[in-house]
Amino acid sequence: MANITQEITKKGPFPKPPPPPGGMFPMHPPMDGMLPGNEIRGPFPPADGPWPGTGPKPDIIPPHPPAPPHPPFKPPVRDEFMDAMNIQNVAQMRNYIKMMLGAPVICIEISDQQLNFIIADTVKYMWKYYFREGNYRDYLVMDLVPGKSHYKICDELESIVDFQVSDWMGTINDLFTLPHNALYNTVMSMGSSFTGSCYSNAGGFGDVLGHWNAALVWLEQAKMDFGESYTVRYNEKEKELSVWPQPDHPVRGLMEVYKRQKSSKLFNDVIFRRMVVARAGMIWTNALRKYTLSIAGGGSLNADSLYSSYKEEWDDCREQIRLESPLGFFEIA
Repeated sequence: MANITQEITKKGPFPKPPPPPGGMFPMHPPMDGMLPGNEIRGPFPPADGPWPGTGPKPDIIPPHPPAPPHPPFKPPVRDEFMDAMNIQNVAQMRNYIKMMLGAPVICIEISDQQLNFIIADTVKYMWKYYFREGNYRDYLVMDLVPGKSHYKICDELESIVDFQVSDWMGTINDLFTLPHNALYNTVMSMGSSFTGSCYSNAGGFGDVLGHWNAALVWLEQAKMDFGESYTVRYNEKEKELSVWPQPDHPVRGLMEVYKRQKSSKLFNDVIFRRMVVARAGMIWTNALRKYTLSIAGGGSLNADSLYSSYKEEWDDCREQIRLESPLGFFEIA
């Protein structure tokens, strides 16, 4: 018994076991302190030679072919002709108007100062009436200060559509607000029967959106009755926003506004180009009405006919803007 105990408690190293019979995988050499017979068995490849069977040793892997080089970066192909035809500044716009009126083939008697006013007036018209082209919708976050009712607004705003405070119904962040919680609570009350869809043959599924929509109607009414609200007025001439009543604590709100497009971005708009040429033609031919002009070959210049054609072009552009813009007008909500 003592010999067995000594054999069990004996610490290594142990002698290497004899090799296995042919056709078997070799055993991993025993580690220090490991009893004989508890060796880690394979499969392990032999120290030299292939695996039993066919094929090379697993550590002999053919090298990967080198990755092909990345193709050089090619910038997007631009239309050089159209880029050259783009108008970048007022001077180019003045030159464009004169050429469309007939220069340099005929003499166009209109000053650069007149053209500057024509361009500026047409830009203002586009800002005010050509929605989504002369102006675009945007959202601004505004902080109301206690005791202050008048706020100066940036000059690029054309109109303010709506103003909502960021509490109660949560118009800025809709997570964990009353509408979100109403839908969440309704869905969670269905327990394990909710399968991820609000519509099913089961009557309970179809009621989720109905109950939620009804809850939103009541929440909107509760907001009107008990929620915090302000009356705002926007003075477009002074670029000033008035808020009543004066808040007694800091309030953050979200404004829905229409911003003016940069004037240089309008120079290449088709409607804008037609309008400035038509307007310049009306001013030029209106001056020609005062005179009876004869041209070479015995003909005469009919200024009234020219004025009428430019006036028709101007009216057609205005009608096109009316048709492309949304119906109605803007007002502060």
